[in-house]
Amino acid sequence: MFGLSNIKHYESRAITAENFKGEKGKGGMATEGTGKECAEGLGQGWKISPSVEIEAGATFELAAIDGPGIIRHIWMADSTEVNRSLIIRMYWDDSDIPSVEVP
Repeated sequence: MFGLSNIKHYESRAITAENFKGEKGKGGMATEGTGKECAEGLGQGWKISPSVEIEAGATFELAAIDGPGIIRHIWMADSTEVNRSLIIRMYWDDSDIPSVEVP
């Protein structure tokens, strides 16, 4: 268990607003999204959907991944006021109770 973070043979994936499943080569492929107006005419490969808008009181599922993995980084940007009111829950192994719940 102590060497788990030193595994040499692994696949790295990024879960993003454009690639919720972390599929290889699928980032930057959106044609609709929050950045569509700014990137109009640029086409696929540009950040057409770099973010998601979550309404107050709503629940949003960022990712549902099968199999083992390691979460190495979470990055969110918004106002400090909004970030302080967010609740992040992480579930694994089909649990109904979150394994992580913050704040």
